[in-house]
Amino acid sequence: MSYQLDWLQTLEVIFIGDSWMWTALSLIPIYILINLRSSGRIVKIIMSIFLGLSLYTDLAIWRSGWQINGEKMYFKAQFYSAYIDVPSSNIGFVSRDSQWWPEWRNIGANLPRLSIGKYNMRNQDSALLFNYQNQSELLLISFDGQYYLIGYPGIEILYDKLISLGAKEKRFESR
Repeated sequence: MSYQLDWLQTLEVIFIGDSWMWTALSLIPIYILINLRSSGRIVKIIMSIFLGLSLYTDLAIWRSGWQINGEKMYFKAQFYSAYIDVPSSNIGFVSRDSQWWPEWRNIGANLPRLSIGKYNMRNQDSALLFNYQNQSELLLISFDGQYYLIGYPGIEILYDKLISLGAKEKRFESR
């Protein structure tokens, strides 16, 4: 059982946002590079750097998500990855008004359809976050003093699977 961003989803979150303005702004460098003959040397260099960084971000985000093998869960959020022993973990849902909600990004990406990386939560603890399509409820996993937040359409299926593998249900509303 797994949920990982494929190449098309990765391109979608980088270049296609929730508004036409995001899409237009992300496609301007491609348009300029296609018409290199009419662009100046500095513009070509800047646009090449921009597209190179976009490709680097694409490659870092690609295959982010989670995968379950036996009683172990592999979690990847951009540059970070971790293995979680499911029977030793605590899990529960948190909503946007919770103190466990991610508030500040330390390292990662915050795109219109994807928040990913290492974030500080409102309670000042840090967590690895994978939130695809801006979910309003996240699954919080606590394992070995570390926290992991996961959100994507259909998160309830992952929750049920983790419970069946021995994860303990916990309410994370208070410390």
